[in-house]
Amino acid sequence: RNMVLCAEMLLKSALERKESRYGMLREDYPCMDNVNWLKWILLQKDDGTSSMKVWSEDVPVRKYELQPKREKFIHPFWQRAQELGYWNNTEKA
Repeated sequence: RNMVLCAEMLLKSALERKESRYGMLREDYPCMDNVNWLKWILLQKDDGTSSMKVWSEDVPVRKYELQPKREKFIHPFWQRAQELGYWNNTEKA
């Protein structure tokens, strides 16, 4: 039961994120987007109804010494796949 719950949480959070980031690759959203998607994905399960609430909150980057660049670019995985001819997408960063 716990493994199924973890899988459900992983899949729901992956579908909520509208970008590719690190190990979460989405062919429909091939870019890493630090402009719009520098966010935490949060989940909360309601014990009474077994439904799961999914939402996102901005990462409070101003609190951290290292600041990420606010840019949007094609994820290195998709970029390499395109160079090798395995994947073709016309979306530009």
